[in-house]
Amino acid sequence: MDNKTTGKADEQVRACERRLEDLRVHLRAEIARSREPRMQAMFETAAEVLSGLEKAFHDYQEHRETAFNLSLWGHRKAPSELGCLIGYAPCDARAGTEMPARK
Repeated sequence: MDNKTTGKADEQVRACERRLEDLRVHLRAEIARSREPRMQAMFETAAEVLSGLEKAFHDYQEHRETAFNLSLWGHRKAPSELGCLIGYAPCDARAGTEMPARK
C-alpha cells in the first residue's frame, strides 16, 4: 500500500475512532440523566462495547494486534480466512486453513 492510500486509511480510522468516542461520551451522559435502571444498564453496556471498539481501532493504528499485521502470516488472507486463523470463525476444509497453536 502506498503512503497516499495508507494516509487515507489512517484518517478514516481516526475519524471512526472519534465518532465512537463521541457516542460513548453521549451514552455516559445519558446514564446520569436517566432515572430508569434498565435504561441506565443498557447505556452502560453500550458505552463499554464502544470502549472496546475504540481500543480495537487504536490497536489497528498502532499495529498492536497480530490479526492486523498480515505480514506475520507470510501471505495475504481473505478476511474470512483471517477470522479462522485468529480463532474468531470456524475453519473448514474449503478454506484450507488451520488454526495456529495458542501460546
